[in-house]
Amino acid sequence: MNSTNRSSSKESKRQPCSGVFRSEEMLLCQLFLRSDVAFQATCRLGELGIVEFRDLNGDLNAYQRKYVDEIKHIGEIQRKLIYLYQQMLKSNFPIIEPTDDPAIPKLKEVIALENQIEKFESDLREINEHLYSLRIERSELVEMSMILAKTNQLLETTRRQRQSSFNGQYPMTDSNMMANQNQALDLEEPDNSFGIPKQSQQAYECNRIHTVTGLLRAEKALSFRKVIWRVCGQNALIQFFDVDDAIDDAKAEEFVQKKIFLIMCQGDKLFGKIKKICDGFHASQYPLPDDEDHYRRLCTKVEQNLTDIQLVIEETRLQYLAILTTLAKPQHFPTWKIQVTKFRAIFTTMNMFQKTEKGFLAEGWCARSDYHLLNGIVQEINDRAGILGQAVVEKVSTTSTPPTYFRLNRFTQGFQNIVDSYGIATYREMNPAPYTIITFPFLFAMMFADAGHGFLMMLFGLWMVLYERRLKGKSNNEIWLTFFDGRYIILLMGLFSIYTGSIYNDIFAKGYNLFGTSFIANPPAIQMLDNLIITNEDKNNNTVFDKNSQFYIPKGDRSYPYGIDPAWQISSNKILFLNSFKMKLSVIVGVTQMFFGVMISFCNHFNTKNWTSILFEFIPQIIFLLSLFGYMIALIFVKWIKIWSPPANAPSILIDFINMFLMKYPNEQAPETKYLNPWYPHKKEIQTTLLLLALIQVPIMLLIKPTIKVFFTNRRQRSPNIEESTASTSQQQDNGHHNEDENSTGDIYIYQAIHTIEYCLGSVSHTASYLRLWALSLAHSQLSEVLWTMVMHAGFANDNPNLIVRVIITYFSFGFWAVLTVVILVVMEGLSAFLHALRLHWVEFQSKFYTGNGYAFRPFYLQRILSETNILIE
Repeated sequence: MNSTNRSSSKESKRQPCSGVFRSEEMLLCQLFLRSDVAFQATCRLGELGIVEFRDLNGDLNAYQRKYVDEIKHIGEIQRKLIYLYQQMLKSNFPIIEPTDDPAIPKLKEVIALENQIEKFESDLREINEHLYSLRIERSELVEMSMILAKTNQLLETTRRQRQSSFNGQYPMTDSNMMANQNQALDLEEPDNSFGIPKQSQQAYECNRIHTVTGLLRAEKALSFRKVIWRVCGQNALIQFFDVDDAIDDAKAEEFVQKKIFLIMCQGDKLFGKIKKICDGFHASQYPLPDDEDHYRRLCTKVEQNLTDIQLVIEETRLQYLAILTTLAKPQHFPTWKIQVTKFRAIFTTMNMFQKTEKGFLAEGWCARSDYHLLNGIVQEINDRAGILGQAVVEKVSTTSTPPTYFRLNRFTQGFQNIVDSYGIATYREMNPAPYTIITFPFLFAMMFADAGHGFLMMLFGLWMVLYERRLKGKSNNEIWLTFFDGRYIILLMGLFSIYTGSIYNDIFAKGYNLFGTSFIANPPAIQMLDNLIITNEDKNNNTVFDKNSQFYIPKGDRSYPYGIDPAWQISSNKILFLNSFKMKLSVIVGVTQMFFGVMISFCNHFNTKNWTSILFEFIPQIIFLLSLFGYMIALIFVKWIKIWSPPANAPSILIDFINMFLMKYPNEQAPETKYLNPWYPHKKEIQTTLLLLALIQVPIMLLIKPTIKVFFTNRRQRSPNIEESTASTSQQQDNGHHNEDENSTGDIYIYQAIHTIEYCLGSVSHTASYLRLWALSLAHSQLSEVLWTMVMHAGFANDNPNLIVRVIITYFSFGFWAVLTVVILVVMEGLSAFLHALRLHWVEFQSKFYTGNGYAFRPFYLQRILSETNILIE
């Protein structure tokens, strides 16, 4: 909807959040159009795409509407255009799209347009029919020439093996009738120039030998032989000969592989059966010449006809290509396709208008910021037509739920698609997409967490962004379109992965020491380590670490300025430290995002002036979340900041959190409770207060809001305006988009109980769900490290004395490592992290404030219709 992003600057100042953070305010408008300007007005509105028309003729079927004849007529024109498109597609003919958007011709010009299209169609059909007949004739001549060539070989052999006698009987056995199969051709006639002995005419007619020759598809040869044998037994002899080249089959529109067959049989009755079998297998049959002179004349004639027909086919094809060349010009087929598609869309939309005495009544949704633009367009069209009168666009009050409309661009469209895949936002509901622009690639990067792999992903996304005009529309492959539509998402995911990878000090499973480590080994040693990049400055300052050392002491009060200190890469407790750090970081990020989601719900309640939900739902949810999980985050920071000496005395946050629910605290009179670390003064009082505060919120969320709702519902039912209330409720069913109110007290309490339980249990389960940020990051880093050690490091560690062998091994090791890195660590692991980030947004984040029960605003927009139609045709 990029081209529909038009709004007044004044309206934008009044509603700074409209169209981005919250859907546009929509108006239901009625348009009064005169019959002579209805087409022009609809065309103009379709070019702008600011109105979603509603069907005012829902009680009429498609054949009862006003413009059904026009749509049928245009459908016939479209059928002809599809035929023209198929002809160009079949010939791989390039179509040059027009640079400018073709203007819609006037209604009186449609006939001339149809005549042009029909002229091209008739010419192409005539040429295709001519080509079809020519191809069939050429195929027959080619097959005949192949048979003649094969029989010529047989005749040459037969001349050298002529029979010396002829007994007058023709038993169908190899010994008596055909000592050599190649002699078969000499038995066609009793008296010919091939040297067959003359017998009495009567004896010959009784024992006549027939020959059947032709071509058959190669895959049918075995079945054909079996059928001949079952029907004729040993009374027929069949022989197949291979054909080197495939033959053009005009009927099948393809080149097929065939075989030449030669059948010898005795008697007219058996000959007739064999002919029928050949017809059943769609085998082409060609009679052999009677004598040698006839054979030579036939060969010459076939060759001459084949040459002539090939010339005719070439000339016809040139004529065919000339027509396609003219047809593919921008002012012809590409323009006609767009114009006809627009015509059909306009008449289909006008069929939704209600016919009145003076014209048409149209009704549709438009954004409040576009109302003045809509009114000005319709008024301008009326002024051009010389129509003066009252207002032509009026606002209509309605209880129907308006559609949801966000003003998007090509950058925000991809992130909005992520949200819309879960559900279209309810009208005027807060839109998660603007926040998803940052949170989605960030959560993905926490799981991907490798600067090197993120750099590769960033390059791929940057390539699609820089060359998007060239790549757009290049392919209709669904997988490619998915990647291309998400090009900005991929770019940001790569950039954020570089950031998180630098924080974790992880690039292709290796660490880097840019600023000099803050630790020094005890005892100090200067050694180049296998898994750490050390600078010369580090060596001079003795800041290199012995990988066998178990204890490290800090270099004063200095800390590593950015990210994780590289000393942890060689520490014996590296995994324990990184797991603890990433696990706590995942909980902090998860609780923060859930808290932000609850805060967004306040904006939804405030927008609808739902003070009951603010006081007895939003505030209790905030208190419940912060009392438990906000306190957990506070403990994490306390444990990080406070120095525990010795480190083994540092308390476990998980154990302490469980003890908080079990009300377990250290007691001086109970020595067995000494292990319960107090952490800070008055811990018991603070934890008890927070726990009770969280528990109190449950009955508040569960009972107060539904009780207030039941009270006001009963009050409305007892009011004298019950009829008006009922009528208003019935209007909500208009257009199929409305909110269903709970009718009974039990339904109200059950609905609230479900939401309360879902929130309370979800706060626990969703917090645990964010641990996937740690789990996938650990899996990705470990898999990357294993791949480096088993493949790349193995190639570098090769100690073959031959330098050339070492170079070759290193070369192939790098290639294998690079391929596995891209396929497994970037593509497969990236897809896994993407799906997990998608779930965290759909379930853990959006469930706090997002209902997604709306329906999208789909205006009458010709450019969108053209793009969808192009996909359908192609």
